[in-house]
Amino acid sequence: MLCPARDRMGSKKSLRDHVQFSAERRITGMERGDPHERFTRLLIEYEPQLLRYVLVVVPHRADARDILQECSVALWRRFSDYDSSRPFVNWAMGFVRIEIRRFLRKTQRRAQLTSRAAELLLQDNQALTTHLDEREHHLKHCLETLSGDHRE
Repeated sequence: MLCPARDRMGSKKSLRDHVQFSAERRITGMERGDPHERFTRLLIEYEPQLLRYVLVVVPHRADARDILQECSVALWRRFSDYDSSRPFVNWAMGFVRIEIRRFLRKTQRRAQLTSRAAELLLQDNQALTTHLDEREHHLKHCLETLSGDHRE
């Protein structure tokens, strides 16, 4: 269990929150002038944590990487809105959740198309089977009308 620490306002925070926030302050404090570098350092630091979160919902690593890539682009586009007095990882998780929802909606639509295609294939197969059954029935009838010599 992590020991609670108190911030300047006297509220309790876990040691993990304190260490995480301290690391972010160090990063954001070092590169106040260069947003590219600041963003890159923050993203590199928290990417493993963000990826783990995505992998909980989307187990395929390639899909999870795609989601994280889309998320990174969105984070960069909105980085000017980031409030550096708050933890970066919490801000980034909001973007991750949005991208996961978008991915799940997209794959759900793809799955619906696949099930519809499967349904059409099953209907097609049933029609073909019915047609073949009818042909077999007609061939049997024809064979029955033939004399024994002609059947061979």
